[in-house]
Amino acid sequence: LAATADVVLEGFRPGVTARLGVDYATLSALNPRLVYCSISGYGQDGPMRSVAGHDINYISYAGVLGLCGPKDSPPTLPPVQIGDLFGGAMMALSGILMALHARQSSGKGRWLDLSMTDGAMAMLSIHAASFLAGGEAPMRGEMILTGMFPCYETYHCSDGNYVSAGPLEAWFWERMLKALGREDLLGSQYAEGDEAGRVRAELGKVFAAKSRDEWVAFFQEHDICLSPVLSLPEALSHPNAQARRMVIEVESPLGGKDRQLGLPIKIVGEEEGKPGRPPRLGEHDEEILKGIGYTEPQIADLRATGVIRGM
Repeated sequence: LAATADVVLEGFRPGVTARLGVDYATLSALNPRLVYCSISGYGQDGPMRSVAGHDINYISYAGVLGLCGPKDSPPTLPPVQIGDLFGGAMMALSGILMALHARQSSGKGRWLDLSMTDGAMAMLSIHAASFLAGGEAPMRGEMILTGMFPCYETYHCSDGNYVSAGPLEAWFWERMLKALGREDLLGSQYAEGDEAGRVRAELGKVFAAKSRDEWVAFFQEHDICLSPVLSLPEALSHPNAQARRMVIEVESPLGGKDRQLGLPIKIVGEEEGKPGRPPRLGEHDEEILKGIGYTEPQIADLRATGVIRGM
């Protein structure tokens, strides 16, 4: 497979592919155009290359988890796997696409070394840049977009739900306060410390007087950055998500239809292709093996010994 492939992706700990005989040096000797991407927790080199981990560990070492959550509270686990999905998958996708593009002119493949910890740390670009330039170390719940200012905050509503307000620009802040009849807070957009707490408390009293959806309707004509904090079922059924085809139906491998998330990348002017259903486990084994020269008896032997599974 590797002799004719464009890309090989592996996620073992460093050293395992060499032991298995499918490392970059071996495969690139067969296929110099091969783009080989290794995703690991802490990278192919360095003192932690063999250390075990999961997403919680990667974002801990990256400095991300320590900054998650409100001030004076324990670190809060994020609801998405930042290290796995961004630090690993999306960084790998970016690197693979760049390597394929470079190959068009160089004719050579590349070995990409993707650390999920490195990828997660790269997300701290704003805070790390400030600190490395001589600024103070950021603190949990005290950063510009994580609780420092009352103009970028969530507020509790009368029905137990929340709205998120993000009028960072002066004109958005002014529109919001005028609509609320709280012009007395106009100069407090970037209040810090005790003053920020006072402004946040005052706005909290205002937002507690109506339900979440009443506030969304109230601000609909005011053009400010205010949104309902939706549950996952609400988000998936929201008209915008539906219009953007972010929930689609596909054929189920077991018959009937399954719903799944749609593709977030749309190409303007082109119709989206019909989404394919996910394959059943082992569905394409025989097709792939025949394509690289395996005979029927050899495939039957692989199936009998449990190397591949039957349909």
